[in-house]
Amino acid sequence: MALSPMTGLVQNETQTETVEHVAATEADDYDYFALPDVYEPAQYEYDETSEIEGMRSMNQKAFRTEDGKTSLITASEPLHYLERDGSWDEIDLSIKATVNGWEVADNNYQTSFPAEVGDGVAVTVHPNVDPIITGMVPMVMTIDMSGGNPMPFQTTPSHEGVSIGGNMIRYPIAEGFDLDYTVETNQVKQNLVIRERPVLDDNVAWFGLAEQLRLPVGHALYLGDDILREDSSKLRKSCPSATLRPAKLSQFSLFLWLWRWRLSSLITQLTSSRYSAKP
Repeated sequence: MALSPMTGLVQNETQTETVEHVAATEADDYDYFALPDVYEPAQYEYDETSEIEGMRSMNQKAFRTEDGKTSLITASEPLHYLERDGSWDEIDLSIKATVNGWEVADNNYQTSFPAEVGDGVAVTVHPNVDPIITGMVPMVMTIDMSGGNPMPFQTTPSHEGVSIGGNMIRYPIAEGFDLDYTVETNQVKQNLVIRERPVLDDNVAWFGLAEQLRLPVGHALYLGDDILREDSSKLRKSCPSATLRPAKLSQFSLFLWLWRWRLSSLITQLTSSRYSAKP
């Protein structure tokens, strides 16, 4: 099943706005688009050697203090991931090179990044479920005042290469436009980086990114009790939060505009099913 939402749309309401020029300062030299050098996990006040690894859980770790007591740390986000042998290991969100691209494997779900941005990012959250593939064939698009007539934004191709930094990866998709992915313990964030304000025609009302999304076989996106399909008119004027559920349906393509789906919610749903499943 393939889905093509227009993500991160912004409305073109500032065509007559004037830009004030300010004096240059030292802050102008700061690179706001710089990627982190390395992934830096959370630091604790206790020595790593004092951790009681047998008391680990997904969101907890314990340390033996100097006075012989046990200090238990509970976090709102996962601290460990479950290995195949049943042990809890430290999460490492560093993006590492593979034969076919890059990946983050030491996490509660696996994220695979391709060498070519058009192939899409694969997120595997359950060993028995096909991955969610997002960001396939990304394209900067515009939509007119009627809410239809999607058109590719005319720009030149980028000659920059893929950049990696810590738990972030950057794909250049056009001159002045990049697609950033940030891997976290419970979600993958996608950001469209716009380095300069685009010049839009007067009839353009919306500007954003169009991409394809492939769901696992046997699953579908729901808005309430309704399966999201290409003719879901209610999605064209709102940005609902959809849920991923198993479904019996034939393969079909979904092409949605003006709808922002949340990959983090899909990951949470499948991850929760993974750890709550009974043998």
